[in-house]
Amino acid sequence: MNRPPAIQTLTELLDSRVISGALGAASTRDIAVPEPRLPDSGRVDAPLTEQLASAGGNVRFSCRDASQAKAAIGQVFERRFDLEVTDASTFDFSLEHFACGPGVSVSRMIFGSEVAVRIARVESFMVQMPLAGRNDLVLDGTGRLSLSNRMFSVINPGRSVSQRRNADCEMVLVRFDRMPLAQCLAAHI
Repeated sequence: MNRPPAIQTLTELLDSRVISGALGAASTRDIAVPEPRLPDSGRVDAPLTEQLASAGGNVRFSCRDASQAKAAIGQVFERRFDLEVTDASTFDFSLEHFACGPGVSVSRMIFGSEVAVRIARVESFMVQMPLAGRNDLVLDGTGRLSLSNRMFSVINPGRSVSQRRNADCEMVLVRFDRMPLAQCLAAHI
């Protein structure tokens, strides 16, 4: 997969997109997406909780088992969600997670197989930016959006999300909790 040269900061990445529309759809300009620069704990086979603790909340994790992937996602993202894998023989999960500060993280996630993910109630603000492939999502049972490297979403806490990610979907996710965001805004307004 060819990618443009890395952007140095997350701020540059986020500033390079213009958010518009009720679902947070992006403009249709292309963006350069940085290669992740996560510290490598060198212990991908270690239990995820041990990796998170030893790497200060930053982790690289991979597996070919959907239940292990679900456990990993539950530790760094949503605690309650459903994961359905279309073809277990092609499932090849990869997660790179970087904790940026209180309640803020940037992650890169690949399933390697078509999957359906359902979240009854999103816990934090979630920005989903596919680097490759497609992620078809439905918000609150009605709002439909097809995400690609030309369209991303910003999902507010409290919404329900159903998504179908195709096999080649590679996604960057930025998550931030409501309180740290409110505190940051209050300090600067």
